Amino acid sequence: MKKNFIACCIAAGLIIVAAPGIGICANLVTNGGFEQKGTEKAPAGWKILISRGTKADITFDNTQKHEGTYSYRVSIAPPGGRVALYPKPGSLKNITAGKTYEASFWIKTKDLDYNRFFLAPAARFNFKPRRIGPGSTLDLMNKLKGVTGWKKLTIKATAPAGTKKMSFNFILTKGTVWIDDIVIKEVQ
Repeated sequence: MKKNFIACCIAAGLIIVAAPGIGICANLVTNGGFEQKGTEKAPAGWKILISRGTKADITFDNTQKHEGTYSYRVSIAPPGGRVALYPKPGSLKNITAGKTYEASFWIKTKDLDYNRFFLAPAARFNFKPRRIGPGSTLDLMNKLKGVTGWKKLTIKATAPAGTKKMSFNFILTKGTVWIDDIVIKEVQ
């Protein structure tokens, strides 16, 4: 009896340890805590796109972080512009149509605002070959109004029929934004 109990405990422990590796609650994004630096100021596994005419300072910040050593800071000078931050194309794999995905992240802002074209800062899911509508967009101005410290935000979206790929991105427009501890996973 004692041997069976020990064997069951060992089997349960192995399942718990192996579950993230087989996709159960696994984080689909690499380097969501921005602990590994990449090239050209972009975090390893991530891309940064700064639109023409946008004055932006992007860097790893070890003074303002949620956890770990760094957060990723994007500061956009007035009159604003557009900076996109997203995992490298193709890095979010094994996406299944009909399944729901959730992105959670910690964010802190200062002087967050619309850009000169009234584009709002946002976090959003996109599914390809077809984009899904506004239900997958999180308006950061609305969610962070009156918040001065770190706040955890989440966004969910269901992959529509025909989905082959998924992307997740931040569109930043004006002010300073610190982002840390991003997790993207399939949820029930």
